[in-house]
Amino acid sequence: MRFNFAVIRLLFVSTCTLGLGLSACGQASSEAQSQTDPEPSLADVMETIKPQSNGAQAVETPEQPSSIERLDEQMGASVQSTSVDAEAMMKRGRIVWLKCRSCHEVDPGAPHKVGPNLHGMFDQPIASREGFTYSAAFEESDIIWTDETLDAFIERPTNYIRGTKMAFAGISKESDRTAVIAYLRKATQ
Repeated sequence: MRFNFAVIRLLFVSTCTLGLGLSACGQASSEAQSQTDPEPSLADVMETIKPQSNGAQAVETPEQPSSIERLDEQMGASVQSTSVDAEAMMKRGRIVWLKCRSCHEVDPGAPHKVGPNLHGMFDQPIASREGFTYSAAFEESDIIWTDETLDAFIERPTNYIRGTKMAFAGISKESDRTAVIAYLRKATQ
């Protein structure tokens, strides 16, 4: 079942028109209304409301293309909302970061915790934070932190670098690793 805000608006407008008059609902003049598409009658709208077994009312609306789909049809190409995707990715990354936060910091100048401060980590050698004591496995590694090496490491740290002191099981879900890496890219700049 899908609720359509257009139907809810129609119910409000119809109620206002029938019971309170146009001026009380803040409706535009009749000249402005005549320029818009005709609204269905209250009887038409009421036919779409069906009682539920629990006594609630459900509004059934015919499947209509969304505004994005209509724009897509008009333009003849897919419309992708990359800013929304990036925002969602960062939000997910911040949530996944909570698994790391108890041992790591990302703020410049923040002290090391159980693990090193990660600020400025990308494109740097794996054991490059001054003032932090790394395991021999890290010290002997020539790995540079990139998206790919971090992805492989946080998937299963003990498998990527044998002998690491990092007591973390890893992040098995690829989308979570991608999100936290995107978050770290921004947070550690």
